[in-house]
Amino acid sequence: MMIRIEALEVFAIIGVHEAERERPQSLLVDIEFRVPTPATDDLDATVDYSEAQAIAARCIQAGEFRLIETAAQATARRLAQTLGVDDVAVKVAKPAASRTARSVSASYRLELPGRR
Repeated sequence: MMIRIEALEVFAIIGVHEAERERPQSLLVDIEFRVPTPATDDLDATVDYSEAQAIAARCIQAGEFRLIETAAQATARRLAQTLGVDDVAVKVAKPAASRTARSVSASYRLELPGRR
């Protein structure tokens, strides 16, 4: 079973140019992770997606990354480590990155062998 979180808005310092690092920018984060099918209709039987959102936001905000690529990778690794999931994908989109495109994004998928 896959859980998807789409367009989580996170404000963070990110970018390589000095002007980009003066104040937090809006990022849109998509997260997808695999969980076992819950045996019961109880939150304890799965991963709490509100926790996943909080972990992702804290990771990106604390990182003050220069690249959206490294933000996506670090966030996927943190989610896998903290939530105990073995298949997680993170996409970080930066809407203000281009004057001619709606958004620029980077995606990273982490699949850990042997944890299934």
